[in-house]
Amino acid sequence: MSAYVINRWPTTALKDHKTPYEAFTGRKPDYKNLHVFGCIAYAKTLPGNKLAHRSEKCIFLGYVPNGYKLWSLQHNRPICARDVVFDDTKFFKDLTKEEKSKILTGTPVLNTTSQIGNTNITNPIHTQLPQLQAGVTGTNNRILNH
Repeated sequence: MSAYVINRWPTTALKDHKTPYEAFTGRKPDYKNLHVFGCIAYAKTLPGNKLAHRSEKCIFLGYVPNGYKLWSLQHNRPICARDVVFDDTKFFKDLTKEEKSKILTGTPVLNTTSQIGNTNITNPIHTQLPQLQAGVTGTNNRILNH
């Protein structure tokens, strides 16, 4: 990706301080796809239902051939996405203390609240993991709890 940026940067090696891109194509480069490293970005996600969130808050890390590389604040791992909205004025330092600590400690943000009827039930994270139950097998010979 560094070649992408270098080819759009003016150089004294070319006449009239043109960019290598401009010398090759005859057109001025378009800078709208360049974004500030570490800025806040919102990646489009496919909602589970029509009322679910449609974007995921991320931190911009760089470029990949078919989109952008982002750090997902929700899942605490890198993701690649094409449909992204950038806020080039907000950065990691602008995140809340809770979001920063979850990134730095490696703890993913998990929703541990379920709703049954009109009652909200908060479960510890470890109870949401599959538990062993004799006689019920799932894919890859793992025993699943339904």
